[in-house]
Amino acid sequence: MASNSPTIPPPKPETFDKRLREVLLALHGHPLSKRQLLRLNSTFTYPFPIRDRHVRGRTYRESRTLENLLRRAIDDEFVEQSQYSIDGRVTRYFFITERGFQYLFPNQPLPKKTYRSGDARRKTTRRSAFFQPIAHRDQRHEEAVGDVFAQCCVQAKRDCIQMTRCHSRNSISFGIRGDYAMRTPLRTLVRVNPATKQAMPLKIFPDLVIEFETPDGRQYLRPFELDGGTERLLGDDEVKTIRRMVQKYDHHSACYQGEYLIPVITFRQNSRGRLRNVMAVVRETLRDPNRPLFMFATIEHFLAENGALTRPRFFDHFGRSIACLTVDPALISATCSHESGVVDRLRRQLERSQMGMPAVTSAASA
Repeated sequence: MASNSPTIPPPKPETFDKRLREVLLALHGHPLSKRQLLRLNSTFTYPFPIRDRHVRGRTYRESRTLENLLRRAIDDEFVEQSQYSIDGRVTRYFFITERGFQYLFPNQPLPKKTYRSGDARRKTTRRSAFFQPIAHRDQRHEEAVGDVFAQCCVQAKRDCIQMTRCHSRNSISFGIRGDYAMRTPLRTLVRVNPATKQAMPLKIFPDLVIEFETPDGRQYLRPFELDGGTERLLGDDEVKTIRRMVQKYDHHSACYQGEYLIPVITFRQNSRGRLRNVMAVVRETLRDPNRPLFMFATIEHFLAENGALTRPRFFDHFGRSIACLTVDPALISATCSHESGVVDRLRRQLERSQMGMPAVTSAASA
């Protein structure tokens, strides 16, 4: 017996290929769940058809076209899937493979990603670690990074802002020169190269680094830090604490040309109380307390707001409202064009900049 349900015609090959490239580019930015991919749907050049499904009084968004594309991408080994297991909640997420990366950038070398080995005090770099599933201990954190990444893409498209570069957690580092760090309170963290007997650079690994370009041509580098409440506020020199993070960014910012602001987004319970404590540490630690260096927000507030990038949705360490990017609203309305998606513009910029930003090394002087 024939079914009365309407049949969706298969997409044209060229449309499928363009959709596949945009999904792979989004997954290249960060591993994403289906919910996060659907949130990015408005930024795609060819959006997926979405329908609402009502189950037990709840509304779910789904797209069979996206599910079919992900299934084919997995069969072709462009994408792999794994699961978040957080507080008894199991959610599928997808990440790009080496073959998928080579499909996007055939002439580019495979990226390297730093990850923690069995020894918690040592880090090892493997070429294939960038394409591995997320470790269980990092799943809550990486899911929050994916939410922030998706929100930045959506809000950048809304305000006609280009994302020229994007680096997920530990795929880029900011360096502070070793001999400079030895003359600062960070000297206890500096290691000496046994072969050359010289101080090794002190590195910062942001959770997410995005470079934005506003309609007036100005560029803003924003290294995002996501706080889940697992790091202590204060502690010994060898302990990874909020105070040490503030000191590193404070000294690195002294050597950076241009505006330097670090958005800190907390995703733990009692987020407001945690933010107040972190802001107090920042006020006590900064060499110039009057200089705005960090901006703070809870993840609920950041994800729920339109204009999360261009409107004052953050707070500085004195509690004053501040925007992540400074853009004239009249300029946005005059120059905004929705002809291409944010991910498509990211692709062109990545190809022009040879796949991203090299590690930044600060040539600090006394």
